[in-house]
Amino acid sequence: MRKELINYPSSLPLEITYTSVKEYPIHWHNSIEIIYVLQGSIKISIDTDTFELYENELEIINVDESHSISSDNDNRLLIFHIDPKFLSKYYKDIKNIYFYTNTSDEGAQDGIEYDTFRKLLSELLFEYVKKLENHDEEIEKILIDLLYHLINNFHYLIYEQSELKDNKEQLDRYHRISKYIYNNYSNNITLQEIAKKEFLSPHYLSHEIKNATGASFTSLLNLTRVEESVKLLINSDLSISEICNEVGFSHTRYLNKHFKYYYGCTPLQFRRKNKVTE
Repeated sequence: MRKELINYPSSLPLEITYTSVKEYPIHWHNSIEIIYVLQGSIKISIDTDTFELYENELEIINVDESHSISSDNDNRLLIFHIDPKFLSKYYKDIKNIYFYTNTSDEGAQDGIEYDTFRKLLSELLFEYVKKLENHDEEIEKILIDLLYHLINNFHYLIYEQSELKDNKEQLDRYHRISKYIYNNYSNNITLQEIAKKEFLSPHYLSHEIKNATGASFTSLLNLTRVEESVKLLINSDLSISEICNEVGFSHTRYLNKHFKYYYGCTPLQFRRKNKVTE
């Protein structure tokens, strides 16, 4: 599978699909996707993480995150695709923010923030289906409310370190660092380089990154490179060596090592299993 294009109806920045899924291979798209399980359960893989999603649970898939879905039982899903171009008018860096929902255990999505999340999705569905007068304006208003609800309650850094919710300076700093890694992973970037940009010592910044994300700077960089290599393995005919260069690894053995750590197989084995010839 490969990158998909979302066809938004008329002038709306939203597509909603009611469906059931048995097997949906790895793909990604330039949209924010929200999966709402109405019935049954699904197994979902997002980049290097795989987990179960059960009835009444929600998952957010960020812009260009590779993901796949499978299930061996009857299920009913609502899938929302939201155009980031529309959202960027209200949060310009929307493509570089990562949202996260808690699927760690039963009851993890029982809080008021999830109730509000479901309520906003229900309002979107109502306007989308009924097509009442000015429904496009109503949909845009609800999408704006949803955007700020996600930023305030489902920003991935707030999940890692809840006190960041009230510390905008640190939250902005970690967001800048994540954005810099994502936009420069193919280059030979270093912690020292980022520390200089943030006017911090490398030692202090290293500690702060580990404290905020649970991972070291090097681990975050290698994970980003591995995740981006997945798209090239599936969506291009580049050799493993060429992909290695494209994503910033200095040698194929490093790509193989880190890829195997996250996916349990080599890049070549992954390509043979997942690449779809047309």
